[in-house]
Amino acid sequence: MSTVLRPDARPVPRGRRLVPGLATARGVALVPLLVLAGLASNLFSGNAWRIGLPLGPDRLLLGAAILMALLEGRRRAVPARVEWLMLAFSAWVLLSMLTHPEPFDSVAVYGFVDRVAMPFVLFALGGVVFSTPERRDLLLAVLTAIGLWLGLTALLEIAEPGLVLPRYVVDPDIGLGFGRARGPFLSPEGMGAALALCGAAAVALAVRRPRWRTLAGAVALLDLVGVGLALTRAMWIAAALALVVAFVLAPALRRVITSVVVAGGVGLFSLLAAVPAASTVLTERGSDARPVYDRLGSNEAAGRILADLPWTGIGWRRFFPEAAEWVRQADTYPINNVVIEVHNVLLSRAAELGIPAAVCFVAVLVLGPFAVLGQRPQGDLAVWRVLSVACLTVWVVGGFFGPMATPFPTFVAWLVAGVALGSAAVPVTSRRTTPSEEALA
Repeated sequence: MSTVLRPDARPVPRGRRLVPGLATARGVALVPLLVLAGLASNLFSGNAWRIGLPLGPDRLLLGAAILMALLEGRRRAVPARVEWLMLAFSAWVLLSMLTHPEPFDSVAVYGFVDRVAMPFVLFALGGVVFSTPERRDLLLAVLTAIGLWLGLTALLEIAEPGLVLPRYVVDPDIGLGFGRARGPFLSPEGMGAALALCGAAAVALAVRRPRWRTLAGAVALLDLVGVGLALTRAMWIAAALALVVAFVLAPALRRVITSVVVAGGVGLFSLLAAVPAASTVLTERGSDARPVYDRLGSNEAAGRILADLPWTGIGWRRFFPEAAEWVRQADTYPINNVVIEVHNVLLSRAAELGIPAAVCFVAVLVLGPFAVLGQRPQGDLAVWRVLSVACLTVWVVGGFFGPMATPFPTFVAWLVAGVALGSAAVPVTSRRTTPSEEALA
């Protein structure tokens, strides 16, 4: 009986495969294209109707890609214990939803899909779907193209809002943070995170494809400026720490990183000098303590919930707006908003699901995405290791200061981690490594 090799190098009989050729290296590369199309359309998640689409296509495309990848046959790209931990956490969330009087309200359901199910599945299947260097390069190219558009949008939002498309991006009556770079997400936090991740992918593409180095480097520079224009302090810290991580893990990139940082800083300050309104917003944002007070108030309320409900929490996606009874007026700062989302991902998981679920979530992170730190891959996967840790740094640090409510950055961070960890099982590369890759290995 003929066989097809899979990433863990164990043969799968053709007769047992339900849909042959959908996600194999030699078959039609339909699944990677669906994933990429899903990521691109996810930029408009929740706002598809504003650009004339009756339904957001992102979940349909990603769902179809996941279904086809699963029909291809059972493939294990991540350790079994991580899969069981992800299943346990997902089951805990579903149980928390079912114990509420309205278990299937839209906030809870979409929260489960965007914050739990889809990131976990993208992580688990990333190494299978993008199992060859060519497919991984295509992912980098698409993220770089997205980064180019987001970077230009950020620049135009501040310098020339009349040129921004789609127009809803600059509508002052919708979304959050008007006057800052917020992109199609209508969220400066989401925009800052997306720009940081796409900028990191652009640097990786520059290493992988020397012919694209100039363009990819320009995108990375543009995205770094865009992170600054998002005027989100959490994203500034996240991007800065991601640069430090890449600087430490990849000595060969230190000169490039230094050049990008210096050029990005010069570009940002030049733009602020040329656009007085942007400088005014930056000054106001830097001196505005209200967001800090909101974070302190919501986080302290989450701590009180943990003290009262340590095993189950308040319920999945129930902190906002049901946590008002745990809010107290502090002696040292005012209350601006009685209840907002917990501005810390781990604390949010604990307050809504209980301490055991939060411990399970930490175990998923440590044994799953961050396991790439223990690897020493060769070839293009050496680049992906550095990229993965940089992206995870953005996501984790951003999640320390905010809820990471925008799906796109979460999807990208977990997908990149899955590609870096899961693809390491594929022993063959289809082309010679570049000198930059050899220096990173």
